[in-house]
Amino acid sequence: GKGEPGATVTLKDDKGTALGSTTVDKDGNWSITPAALDDTTHNLTVDQTNKAGTTATHKVPAFEVDTQAPDKVSGIAINDDSGAAIDGLTNDSTPT
Repeated sequence: GKGEPGATVTLKDDKGTALGSTTVDKDGNWSITPAALDDTTHNLTVDQTNKAGTTATHKVPAFEVDTQAPDKVSGIAINDDSGAAIDGLTNDSTPT
């Protein structure tokens, strides 16, 4: 993110628990990598506190973490155009 150089930035979860904190560098850049988040929708906030002690809070757009693999695909029949199911042959002279 971007911020005021020297300010402290804190990333917080929905309950206000700090997930990480850092200091904005001289070029105004900062980065926080929190621990793994649970599979659910998250509404995080970022607090930036400048050297004078003034804090500004910014909401992060809501996002969902989903680490579960999708269900197995079933019920699909694959056929080519030679008339025989999956024989490795095609009548298409320009397959892509």
